[in-house]
Amino acid sequence: MRDKHGVAHDKYCYPNSDVLINVLDIRNSNLLDEAKAEFIAERYRIYEPPQPTLSDFSFKHLQQLHFHLFQDLFCELNLLPPFGGVKRAGSSFCFLKSCYEELLYSLGYEVSWPQISQQDWIDANIAGVNLDLSLLIDI
Repeated sequence: MRDKHGVAHDKYCYPNSDVLINVLDIRNSNLLDEAKAEFIAERYRIYEPPQPTLSDFSFKHLQQLHFHLFQDLFCELNLLPPFGGVKRAGSSFCFLKSCYEELLYSLGYEVSWPQISQQDWIDANIAGVNLDLSLLIDI
């Protein structure tokens, strides 16, 4: 059986659980999601992008961004976990949003994200994975 990270047994999770090992030792997925939302929102708020050029977007740069956003909960995991499935959590969205913003800014574009609910965003992305782009286009 696959867990929410897309694998049968994830070495980054507590045994017999789909909860990521974290420095606060939170083993309840709902509580961990709440903690992630709070910590990542604050890290995102104080993040100052390095104004990279397109050639600066390397795996190392993504690791540094990932570490900045997740360091309060997963500081021992300074890596990009190899999750194979579509992860339905706001923390992944925040990481991808940060990557997209930096990339677009480096290309000279301004970014203005629409105000939508997390569930609307999740639904649109899941539909997009299934090749239905209508919800993403509406956003």
